Amino acid sequence: LIKLFERRPNSSVVFADFDWLPPPDLGSMVSTTTANRRDSQSDYNLLAEPALGDPLVTDMDGNDHPCYLTSPPDALCDILFPTDFGRLATFAKLAHASVVKSNENGAKTVPISASAMKQRDFLMRYGPGEVYKTKGWSGYSPLVDDFGNCSVLAVSPRAA
Repeated sequence: LIKLFERRPNSSVVFADFDWLPPPDLGSMVSTTTANRRDSQSDYNLLAEPALGDPLVTDMDGNDHPCYLTSPPDALCDILFPTDFGRLATFAKLAHASVVKSNENGAKTVPISASAMKQRDFLMRYGPGEVYKTKGWSGYSPLVDDFGNCSVLAVSPRAA
C-alpha cells in the first residue's frame, strides 16, 4: 500500500469480505459421510469445540464439513474465513506509522486513512445512486439488504 500511494497518491483501495460466517450445518454431511466412511463417527469424536473465527468448510454441493481434513477426498471444498476488519484497519495504520517513523533517508511517505465499515454503510456513503437503481418496488435493494455479514476496509492517502 505504501508503494502504491507513493506512486499513485490519488488512488484508494477497497477490500471487501465476510466479517462473520454462520456455523457449519453438519446435519446433511453426517449421512453423506457415514455412507462413504465406516469410521466417520470416530472423526467427530476427535474434533475440537468450534471457536470464534473458525473457518467454514463447504463443498460445491452445498454440504458443510467440520474440517477440510475430514471432508471426502473427492470433494472440492471452499475454506472461508471471517475477516476482522477493525483489526485490519488498525494494523494498516500501525504498519504504515512504523514505516513513516523509520524512514530516515528523507523520502516522502504519504500518510494514510484506513477505515472499516459495514458493506451497507460503504455503499450508502459512496454509491447511493447505484443503490437506488437496484431497489425494487418494495424498496428492497440486494446491495444493502443482503449480505449483512460483509464489511469493507477502505484505505486511501490523506493530506499531511
